[in-house]
Amino acid sequence: MKKQLVTSVDVAGVPRGFDGLMELCVIGEVYYTRRTKILKRLVRKVIHKVEVPLDYFTSVEAAKAEARRQMDAFVKEYYRNH
Repeated sequence: MKKQLVTSVDVAGVPRGFDGLMELCVIGEVYYTRRTKILKRLVRKVIHKVEVPLDYFTSVEAAKAEARRQMDAFVKEYYRNH
């Protein structure tokens, strides 16, 4: 049985380097949910992560669209091979 994959996209600050500077990035995740064996809790299992950096020349919508495009390509390849 194939797992049902879920994608999510969000904007977050990511620390870069050792100087503590934060960089805005669009973070996309492809995951599926499963239940644990003992406590029967619902947990997310992330199988692929995408980071698209934001700069002065890229809008948030364009960066989110690029992250979604990369995740869609991964999901298509995942379903083709599994």
